[in-house]
Amino acid sequence: MNKQRSVTRREAMVVLAAAVGILALTCVPYLVAAQPGYAGPGLHFAGFIWGVDDGNVYLSQIRQYSEGRLFAYDQFTTLPQTPRYLNLLWLTLGQLHRLTGWPLVTLYHQGRVVGGVLLLYAIYLLAAEMGLARRGRVLAFLLAAFSSGLGWIVYLAVVSGHLSQDQGAALSPVDIAAGWQAMPAALVPLTLLLNPLFAAGIALMTATFLWGLRAGRQAGLGAAAMCGVCLLLLGNVHTYDVLTVCPLLGLWFLLLAIRRQLTWASAAGRYALILALGLPTTLWQYLLLRSDPTWAAKAATPTPSPAVTGYLLGYGLVLGAAILGIFLLCRTSCRTAGVEKETPERLSPLARPHDASPGTLAPIYLAVLWLVLGLLAVYAPLAFQRKLVEGLHVPICLLAAVALTGWAQRLTRSSFTLLALGAIVVTLPSNVYFASDCLLHMRANNRDLVWALLPPAYVTEDERAALAWLGEHTSESDVVMCSSLMGNHVPAAAPCRVIAGHWGETVNFRRLLAQVTRFYNPALPAELRWGLLRYLGATLVIYGPEERLLQGLPLNSTSDELDPARALPHLTPAFQQGTVTIYTTRQLPGSSKELLLAPRRQ
Repeated sequence: MNKQRSVTRREAMVVLAAAVGILALTCVPYLVAAQPGYAGPGLHFAGFIWGVDDGNVYLSQIRQYSEGRLFAYDQFTTLPQTPRYLNLLWLTLGQLHRLTGWPLVTLYHQGRVVGGVLLLYAIYLLAAEMGLARRGRVLAFLLAAFSSGLGWIVYLAVVSGHLSQDQGAALSPVDIAAGWQAMPAALVPLTLLLNPLFAAGIALMTATFLWGLRAGRQAGLGAAAMCGVCLLLLGNVHTYDVLTVCPLLGLWFLLLAIRRQLTWASAAGRYALILALGLPTTLWQYLLLRSDPTWAAKAATPTPSPAVTGYLLGYGLVLGAAILGIFLLCRTSCRTAGVEKETPERLSPLARPHDASPGTLAPIYLAVLWLVLGLLAVYAPLAFQRKLVEGLHVPICLLAAVALTGWAQRLTRSSFTLLALGAIVVTLPSNVYFASDCLLHMRANNRDLVWALLPPAYVTEDERAALAWLGEHTSESDVVMCSSLMGNHVPAAAPCRVIAGHWGETVNFRRLLAQVTRFYNPALPAELRWGLLRYLGATLVIYGPEERLLQGLPLNSTSDELDPARALPHLTPAFQQGTVTIYTTRQLPGSSKELLLAPRRQ
C-alpha cells in the first residue's frame, strides 16, 4: 500500500481514542434515564431510550443463546416454526452472559459501544483507502460521527405549531421523530446511540468495501479473500445489506476490467472468490425463509420508505455537500483530481496514488456508486425498502468531505479546524433534539407513545418480579395472554411465548392484538373468554397495569373488579404481587406442547 493511503500507528491510535470518546458520549442519555426516580418512584429502567420493542427482541435472542441454544426461535408468535436462526453477534453476547453473568442489557450496550468504535475506525480506514488526504479522513470521520439532517427544523415547526402533525408526517425526515418514523439505520450517529446490530452491520459493510477496494489492485487476491470473509459475516449479522453490497462490488470489478486496471479474468476470478466465501450465510437465510413459513411471513412485513423528502431532509446539508463532491469529481479528471504531495500551501482533498495513471478509476468513485445505487435501492419494489438505507450515510460523509476539503484546500490548519467545527455545528442539531426528545419520552415512561403501541421504558417493581417468576417457571411451550405492551417485555426475561408483543415479529399482529383486547374487554361473557384462551392456546394470563390500561382504567389503578380471569374457574393464581397477578390453567386443552406446535389458523 502506498504511503498516502496508509494510516500510521499513531494516527490509528488517535482515531480509536476519539471513537471511544464519542461512544462514551452516547452513554450519557442512558445514565440520565437510569437515575432512580427519573420517570417516577418505584420504576426500573429497561435499558432502552428508543425502540424498546426491537430492543426486547434482541434481548430475547441473546437470552436464548445464553441458555445453550444454537438456533433462536421467535417468542413473539405462537405459530409453528422450525428454529434455524443463528446470529453470531447475539450468540457472542449470549455466551458472554453465560460466562460472566452480567445483565443482558449491559452486554447489549457493551456490544453497541464496541461495534460503534469499530464502525468509526472502519470509516476512517475506508476514507484513507479511497485516497482522502488526512484532512479529508478526519472530516469524513467527524461527519459520520456527528452529522444529521434538517429534521430539527421540521421538529421545531411541529412543536411550535407552524406545521401541523400531518404536515410534519408528510415530510417525515428520517433523522428525527415527532409523530413519524425515525430511521436510526439511516444515520451513523443514531446507530451509535441506539443499536449494536446496525453498528455491526454498517461496520461490516464498510469493511467489505475496504477490502473490495484492496482486492481491485493488482496484488489483491488475498484482499479478495478478506472481502469474502467480511461479506460472510455481514450475511449472518444483517442479511439485507448483502443485497446492496454484492451488486455494487460486481459493478466495481466490471468497471475495473473495462478500464483495464484488471484483466477480465482477474476481475471475474476475484469477484467469484468473494461470492464463494461470502454468500453461504445469505443462502442459509434464504433457505430458512423457504423452509419456514412463519419466518417468511415476518420477513414480508411491509417496511416502506418514506417520501423522498424524508431522505432529502434527513441527510440535509451533508447530502448537499456530497452532491457537490460528486460534481467536483466529475469535473476533474483523474489527472487533476489531486496532487502528488501535500503541502501547507495547497492540500488536495484526495491523495493521489503513486501508481495512478491518466484514466485510472479512482477508489473514491466507489462512494459515488454506493450513494447512487443506495438511493435507488430504498425505493426498490421490495417489502423491506427502508431497511436497505443502512450504511448510506457513510458514502454521503465521504463525498461531503471531498467537497469541503476541496473547497478549503488553501486554508491554514486553524482555519480548516474552524471550518470542520462549523460543519459539525450546523449538521448536529437533529441529533441533540433526538436525544432530548427520547429523554422526554422516558420521563413519561413512553405513555405519550401508547398510540404507537410503544412498550413502556420502565417496569414497576411488581412487573419486574412477575417477569422474574416467568423466567423461572415457564418453558417455550407456554403461551402468555397479556397486553402487547407487557408482551414485548416477557420474551426478554422468560422462554415462554406471547400472543402479541411486536408489530413485526408477531405474525398477524393487528388481528391478534384485537383478540387480546377482546379478551380483556369486561363485557365479554366468561364462556367466550374461555373459548378465546383455548383458541389461542394460552397457558398463562397476566393481569397488571398494562392490562388495566387496555380496559381504560387509570395508570395508578389497583382495582381487580375488571380482572377477566377471576370469573374463569379453569384459571388458578400462580403469582401475585401488588398490582400484578399471573394465572395458570389446569391443564388447559390446547396447552400441551404437541397442540401448541400444531398448525393453527389465526
